[in-house]
Amino acid sequence: MSLSENLQREQVRPTEEAKAFKRLLEKGRHDMYSLVSRFGWSEKYIYTRLKLNELYEPIGELLDNGTITVSVG
Repeated sequence: MSLSENLQREQVRPTEEAKAFKRLLEKGRHDMYSLVSRFGWSEKYIYTRLKLNELYEPIGELLDNGTITVSVG
């Protein structure tokens, strides 16, 4: 529940979103369609965020501090 609330905050870093989506899926209580319904974001948006979990940590830091964009990451 707290993951859902945190994701709805305004200033959530992209890597935080990625980790939260991954945890929600791993817990087995959500699938992609329930995440789309719950948060109102597209499937593509969520998949893009999930792929950020594969980033090399320094790249994730650049993304979080705004040096690079999600699409570059």
